[in-house]
Amino acid sequence: MTIAKGSYVKVAVALPVFKTFTYEVPEPLCSSVMVGKRVLVPFKNLQLTGYILAIRDTADVADVKKILDILDDVPLFPPSMVPFFRWIADYYLYPIGQVIKGALPGGLNVRQVVTVDITEKGRSALSAACLKPFDCHLLKVLEKRGAMGMRMLSRMVKKEILPETMFRMERRGWITRQRKLAPGRVRPKMERYVTAVEGRPPSGSLSKVRQKILDIVEGYGEISVRALKAEIPTAASLVRKMAAEGFLNIVEREVYRDPFGEAIERDSGPPTLTEDQASVVETLVSALGRGFQTYLLYGITASGKTEVYMQAVAAAISQGKQALVLVPEIALISQTERIFRARFGDRIALLHSGLSEGERFDQ
Repeated sequence: MTIAKGSYVKVAVALPVFKTFTYEVPEPLCSSVMVGKRVLVPFKNLQLTGYILAIRDTADVADVKKILDILDDVPLFPPSMVPFFRWIADYYLYPIGQVIKGALPGGLNVRQVVTVDITEKGRSALSAACLKPFDCHLLKVLEKRGAMGMRMLSRMVKKEILPETMFRMERRGWITRQRKLAPGRVRPKMERYVTAVEGRPPSGSLSKVRQKILDIVEGYGEISVRALKAEIPTAASLVRKMAAEGFLNIVEREVYRDPFGEAIERDSGPPTLTEDQASVVETLVSALGRGFQTYLLYGITASGKTEVYMQAVAAAISQGKQALVLVPEIALISQTERIFRARFGDRIALLHSGLSEGERFDQ
């Protein structure tokens, strides 16, 4: 059934629901719509983050709501990934919106937060003797501290606040609750770097510490403020003053949050395989172009299974493919990471529950 013509998108929301939803794209946003971008959509009485899976000229349902905003300048995944996400959702019986949310770095999505504030009627109620002790305590906290989120309010009153308490106080006009959109928690990590200004003023008037900073910066050409502070603890404040006086330039650069340990020496290359290993690798490599298949590799501890995995991965990479290596428990991550880094260098990315959201974002 076709309802109307225009610009519509199929959206998966980041909730435990198996359906996808059709939304209309307002005219001002039509030129920015692309598969793989996140959108802000109305969903019942909420505003949620969704992921564009497809773009359509027509809608197949009536009463289509409009998307509220497009959250990305560029897509977070290409259209070719959508069938893969659908396959994961079908194979593992998991909602596609949560599949995509799990595939992307945590902390990206816009969140809806509720803030609570006291009203004039609530302030007047504080002078009444009939208030319950907890109501009085809560209103006094809001009067003193101002509007705050529910989590902070619970911490301030040192007690869990039941929903019925908030509804009752809201009905009586003592408090107001507002829903606001908060940006994602994760951003690129920025660090300040310093360079010397060409044609700067004469340095004869500088103190010894400032002259030392200038000498260090000139020696490196460019150095981070963090590295400067390791040599001169007061560098951060002095650098700002020297920049204002025309001696230094300060720029911000995006830096990589490295989840790996110390540097690993590259191995000398793949070893000669045993007859059994070579047979297994040949079977796996020959299957690379034939679509999804499963194999069980059996071998006792130290029988050489990891080398089989690595050579299969190398073969996939040589064909322009990628490989995902799953480790059964996080305790084995360190050993496996070292082995694969020694073979493949900085071509590998590491993902596990021990990473911070920022490290996952950079990976």
